[in-house]
Amino acid sequence: MRIHTIAYVAKVWKDHYIIVRAVTPTIRMSSINTMVEDEQGYTLLLQLFHQPSEDVRLAKTIVKPNDVFLVKEPFFVTTLKEDYAIRVDHITDIIHISLTHELMPAIWIPQITLIKTAEEWIDLGHEAMRLNHTWDAIERYVELSNPVARF
Repeated sequence: MRIHTIAYVAKVWKDHYIIVRAVTPTIRMSSINTMVEDEQGYTLLLQLFHQPSEDVRLAKTIVKPNDVFLVKEPFFVTTLKEDYAIRVDHITDIIHISLTHELMPAIWIPQITLIKTAEEWIDLGHEAMRLNHTWDAIERYVELSNPVARF
């Protein structure tokens, strides 16, 4: 997003949403932080507050590079470095968008998709559980209803 349009966007986006893609790994500070981009390639910091603690769910499993999210009623704030960021205060204000979701921007859909069978997703889930990667296992089991592989 262009910096000079932030004030305008903050007024317009009430009762709306934006779709962004994570472009960096996450870091946990007072919030979970990652850089995101919109469809035009403009980048901003995304701050996720009130997320599960690190002992419940690792920050790196909440947002991974290339994950796409819908942010409901985005709230733009100024950071300490006088940059802008999108602040998400409630866990329900951010929704993961799968590759096959109708809101997924076409430019972010990989050109090659791999079809996995239900058995393959189950095996991937079991392997993640064996490694004690609970959240990865949950994602694999959820993919049973969505047979297109995630990248």
